[in-house]
Amino acid sequence: MDSIRVHHGRVTDICVPVAPPVTDTTPPAEQEPPRAGCVITASDDGFCRLVDPTAKSVHAVFVCAHSVHSLCYRHPTVLAGCGDGNIRGYNIHTAQQSVQLRHHKDSVLSLIHISEPTRLLSISYAVFCLKKKKQNN
Repeated sequence: MDSIRVHHGRVTDICVPVAPPVTDTTPPAEQEPPRAGCVITASDDGFCRLVDPTAKSVHAVFVCAHSVHSLCYRHPTVLAGCGDGNIRGYNIHTAQQSVQLRHHKDSVLSLIHISEPTRLLSISYAVFCLKKKKQNN
């Protein structure tokens, strides 16, 4: 089996982007599906990448500047749970940061998408955080 190296750090999460069904009320910007066969990878090197494993190519790079522990996808937004306690959202088509949610003091270790189309992006996920232990010297 062939492999492709896309990160300089440890891969911490992988997610498969899937577009929701298009309806008459879906805005045109959200109708374009993500690239077929691609996966989104997160790493402790501070980057997320949209990767096509078959073509062995990277289509987009999302710069987080902090280690990324978790991913979640809600079309067209890639949510990245970061080591600095922030959740950053990136548009999958432009790779530009579209939202930053600053609600956590510790690393965001896991994001779970709640599939309910009427929820706002900021309340459409569940978050698991880990508090850092204080070390006694």
